[in-house]
Amino acid sequence: LSAKQWYNGEKSQTIIRDTIVADTGKYYASANLKESAQVGNYSVVADSVYTQLVPSAQTETPMVNINAAGDSVALVKTASGVLNKTFPNITVNTVQGLYIGSSVMPKSVEFNLFGSAITDVGGELKNSAGTSIGTIDYQNGAIAWNSNAGAGVATITVQFMPAAKVTAPVESMLIYVNQENNGFNWIKNLVPLPSPGSLQFSYLVQNQVYTLRDNGAGQLRGSDSSFGSGSVDYETGTMAVTVGELADVGSAILLTWSNMITAQERSGLAINKAYVEIPVNDSI
Repeated sequence: LSAKQWYNGEKSQTIIRDTIVADTGKYYASANLKESAQVGNYSVVADSVYTQLVPSAQTETPMVNINAAGDSVALVKTASGVLNKTFPNITVNTVQGLYIGSSVMPKSVEFNLFGSAITDVGGELKNSAGTSIGTIDYQNGAIAWNSNAGAGVATITVQFMPAAKVTAPVESMLIYVNQENNGFNWIKNLVPLPSPGSLQFSYLVQNQVYTLRDNGAGQLRGSDSSFGSGSVDYETGTMAVTVGELADVGSAILLTWSNMITAQERSGLAINKAYVEIPVNDSI
């Protein structure tokens, strides 16, 4: 709101509140009873144990040049083969990472580190024993080591398939939750087909949003395992999700993803010579 609008008592159309809770504080509130209570009862049944806290601070964040439908970054294969890139005398520790040089297609990274064969699985780098030694950011081509990677100096030859980041419009789907269809398992066929790493599955429990994201290997995971899990097939578009709790009746499950229909690989194509036809009079 401008100062004039605020002075005239006009209300903002959009308000985003963020609550900062102090762990040392105690909060009290009233709640409606789900069942009538009688004098002498030792316990009562409340309608809900959740309530809204008053925000302790307000901030304004302007948002400009944003697509109302949303945008998503899809990874598109840039070449039919793989590349081998050698990084000599790389320092491996939890502080320093490694930049490969371009975006990377999921499930295409292979290299040896201190005698162990390393591959990528859903954004994690794992050795042959299945131990995670770090993570990889596919969009930026950045590797971050963890303590299981060891420490020291090594020469690493990384084999990977380069990718291009394509900004694509977001596809969306709503699944309305009611008494008849509510359950822990949700299955849908997505059209158009989702690109790797783009699918998000968001559902509502006690007015709290929980989101599962595709890790690029066809696995849907949340920031906590209790949120649920799922899978998506990039070839058929079939999605199967098991949620951690039943979604709120009357809410809707939101699916968002992007596809590669707008992008086409053109590497290796022959380039024709450019020329302009100039008609010539035969009598000349």
